[in-house]
Amino acid sequence: MKFVDWLLGRTDKNAVVARQARGFQAARPDNLAAGFSVFRRSMAEDIRWELRGLIAHSRTLSQNNDHLKYYLNLVRRNVIGPQGIRLQNRAMINAKKFDENANEIIEAAWVEWGKKQHCALDGQMSWKSAEAVGIRMTARDGTVLVRQYRGQQFGKFGFQIQMLPIDFLDYDLNVEQPSGAVVRMGVEFDKDGRRVAYHLFDRPPSEYSGGRARQRVRVLADNMLCLHRPEDAGQVLGVPWSYTALRRLNMTKGYEEAAITAARAGASQMGFYKPPEDDASVDPDLIKDKETSIGGHLLTNLEPGIQQTLPPGWDYVENNPKYPTGDFKPFMDKVIQGAAVGLDVSYPTLSGDLSGTNFSSMRAGKGEERDEWRMIQGWFAEEFHEQIFMNWLPMALLTQAVPLPISKLASFAKPTWRGRGWAYVSPGEEANANQREMAAGLRSPQQIVAERGDDLQDVFRELAQAKAMAKELGVVFDPRPPGHENSGQQPAAEPTTAAD
Repeated sequence: MKFVDWLLGRTDKNAVVARQARGFQAARPDNLAAGFSVFRRSMAEDIRWELRGLIAHSRTLSQNNDHLKYYLNLVRRNVIGPQGIRLQNRAMINAKKFDENANEIIEAAWVEWGKKQHCALDGQMSWKSAEAVGIRMTARDGTVLVRQYRGQQFGKFGFQIQMLPIDFLDYDLNVEQPSGAVVRMGVEFDKDGRRVAYHLFDRPPSEYSGGRARQRVRVLADNMLCLHRPEDAGQVLGVPWSYTALRRLNMTKGYEEAAITAARAGASQMGFYKPPEDDASVDPDLIKDKETSIGGHLLTNLEPGIQQTLPPGWDYVENNPKYPTGDFKPFMDKVIQGAAVGLDVSYPTLSGDLSGTNFSSMRAGKGEERDEWRMIQGWFAEEFHEQIFMNWLPMALLTQAVPLPISKLASFAKPTWRGRGWAYVSPGEEANANQREMAAGLRSPQQIVAERGDDLQDVFRELAQAKAMAKELGVVFDPRPPGHENSGQQPAAEPTTAAD
């Protein structure tokens, strides 16, 4: 464009069209791609205004929708598992040797503290129960609170916890303070954005108290854990993990109920008695004590094995909704597939429908799922187990419930966490692959055992115990596979333990 044209406001239409074509089309809503606005609040602000509705929606479906209830159980089962997330302490005497004595004492004390009479403030919840309840509440509500109590009055170890639902937090409280500190959604931050305190109620809003108003309590952040998985910077509280699937699952529930009702009506073959056209009057004695429609037609619900006689001159009008139809299953499959994507699980897992799966698809789907479960395990162990352990150990040493010197706290506090593992989809193929990778020096036995949720040292100890027991009882213990006699395979070396 020439300078004079630009000065006089003349424009090249082709240039304007070219600029528009080069723009980001997805940035502009139109009649074909509506449903969003270019003026959006931050995710933190969206959560502030809409958290209460999300939680209410999630809780309602968790109590009434089979698929969401099953998903929450999947979270508990895959993240926590039957044995829970287990502590393995790794205190060292020097750079090459573990402090086996200290580690065994700390691990045994951790198991002892995990009993409900020591772990929970009210004495009603064990550590394993706290794990399971904590992860399920976090998935359902987005956030769970854990209050920590320290002191000699709080049990043998001087440390107890209390699991609290998000209802205890006054997340409608938002205050700006002159010092630069702020309270956002009931959480108090200093001017640098560090969490300072939590503003809690002394009881949830649903608890009856004989007319006494709830009291707000300020609890220091050192005594609280606020467990949530942030998805955006500046996020104060979490959201239910099912937030993108909630509407779909809710609609599915209503559709399924309507379909089941229609199918039941169709199976019942409900219908009407129609009077003769030349005599629309209805004999009062005929309809006495019987169900009729608004127009005076008799209603009937045919029962199996029952034969009925029509009144003289009357006709029977069948009411058959012809349901369910062949469209029901494909529609439900598509809806559940969409919900499964939003929940980060595979369709066969969420639906329980394995009819369309094969080995390859099952292996791929399970692999993706287990990667997600491992990520959640790592997050939960870091944010829940690690924080509780690092606050528990000093109190356990001070009270001498753990009979070790507190002066060596820093060297003793070396926890690692073992989450549950999973069996291989194809055990034979996986075992062969593991052997080849170990032979090539690409993988260690520690890595292989850790994927199954175990520890190599424990495996070696149990093998040594099994061999000693077999020798004592005169039983041949040979773990080599069948056919090894003809393969020239030599017996495995005796496993050694740290004690040896």
